[in-house]
Amino acid sequence: MTKPLSLTIVICTYDRDRLLRKCLSALDRQSTPRDYFEILVIDNKGTAACRKACIEFDVRYVHEAKTGLSHARNTGYENTKTQWVLYLDDDGIPNEDLIEQFGVATSNPDIKIIGGRYSHYFEQDAPKWIHNYYQGFYEATDSDRLTKLKPGEHLSGGIMAISKSLLVETGGFNPDLGMSGKRFGYGEENEVQDKIRNLGYHIFYHPGMKMSHLVQPHKHSMRSRIQMAYAHGRDATVSVQKNKSIEFAKDVIRIVFITVPYDIGRILFRPNFRWQNGIISTLGKLAAALGRLQDRNTPLLNDDTEINQKNT
Repeated sequence: MTKPLSLTIVICTYDRDRLLRKCLSALDRQSTPRDYFEILVIDNKGTAACRKACIEFDVRYVHEAKTGLSHARNTGYENTKTQWVLYLDDDGIPNEDLIEQFGVATSNPDIKIIGGRYSHYFEQDAPKWIHNYYQGFYEATDSDRLTKLKPGEHLSGGIMAISKSLLVETGGFNPDLGMSGKRFGYGEENEVQDKIRNLGYHIFYHPGMKMSHLVQPHKHSMRSRIQMAYAHGRDATVSVQKNKSIEFAKDVIRIVFITVPYDIGRILFRPNFRWQNGIISTLGKLAAALGRLQDRNTPLLNDDTEINQKNT
C-alpha cells in the first residue's frame, strides 16, 4: 500500500458537474482509506456548479482559465505535493479497489508510470452500429497481469499515474495537443509517454486498475467519428520525414483498392458490422490521411459540434 498522502488524483473537467459528481461519488467508495490519497479537481471552465460539487465532496478545487486539457493536466501536477499524480477522466467511474490496486502495483520502486484499463457504458440509447467500437475493455495490451509495455504501446491518459518528478522532468503535457473546447485533439498523452521512455524509464500496465467510461453522446454520430479520425491523423506524434503529398496519394490508393473492398465484404458477411461502420472505416481512413497533411494547429473543417474535453 502507498504511504499516506503519497497520491493525488487529478480530475480535469469542463462544464460537466453532473458527471464529475458521479466520479467523486465512486472515489468516496474506495476500499483504501481517504488519508492515503487526496483529490484535486481542475476546472477548465470555472463554473459555480463545479465549485459547489468540490465543496460537497470535500476535495481541492483549482480553476485553470486557459482552455485545453493539456493546460488543465499541467496545472494539476503543478498544484500537487505528493509523489504520485493519478489522472482520472471526469466521466469515468473507478472501481472501488482502484487505489488499492494502484498501491499494490507501485510497491515496486522501479515503477514510475503505470495505467489501467476501462470498460464502456451508455447513459442513453445509442445507434446499434456504435457498439461495434465499444466491445470489451480499452487496454494498452491484452496482458492479464502487471506488465511492461512494448515500444509503440501507450496507456490511456484517462486512467494513468505518473511520478510527479517525471512530469517535472519532461515538462508535462504539450498545450498544442489534446482536447480544447470544440476542437477534437489527441496525442498529448502519447507524447509525454514517449518522452518518459526516452529518459530510460519503462511504462507499466496493470489490468487490476479499472474503471467504467461513459461513451459520450457526441460520439454517437458518423460525422463525429470521421472528425475524430481526422484529428488522430493530424495529431500523430510520430514524425515521418517524407513527402506528405506522395504519402497521401499512397493512402488514397490503399483506401480505394484495399479498404473499400474489405469493408464491403465486412458489411455483407459480418452481422455486427453495419453499413455505417463501413462508411466510417473508409471515410475515417481518408480523413486521417487528410489530417496527416495538416499542421497540428489546423482546426477541424466545419466543426460546429460542442465537444466536452476528455481523452478518447
